Amino acid sequence: MRAVLRAALDAAEGQVVVLAHSLGTIIAYDVLREAERDVPLFLTVGSPLGVREVQDLIAQPLAVPAGVRAWRNASDWRDVVALDHTLRPAYAPPELCSDFMVVNDSWNHHGIREYLRTVPVREAVVPLVTGP
Repeated sequence: MRAVLRAALDAAEGQVVVLAHSLGTIIAYDVLREAERDVPLFLTVGSPLGVREVQDLIAQPLAVPAGVRAWRNASDWRDVVALDHTLRPAYAPPELCSDFMVVNDSWNHHGIREYLRTVPVREAVVPLVTGP
């Protein structure tokens, strides 16, 4: 899965927005830590990256990947995967990382479609992909 994301990033020209969900946020985080890409937005939804047991498996120190200008994390308090909903305190520098609590009304409060409909996700992505 890492190779697929690496290939997609290598094939993309210019800036890229990286949107990752669930366990895919761990893969995206790992690949972005290795990549040298200009990423105006790294957006994670329903992410387990706040869970201490997951963080213990990540190469330390925990940090916003180089090249990422903003990391926005959205989570629902009831999400069965995102057990620790805040990333900002753990990933340096904290001013590049923002946590947003949202309402995800999918049956398990983890569905990607419902996360994509939330205001913090839309207001971050739309201006970057639609242009002026």
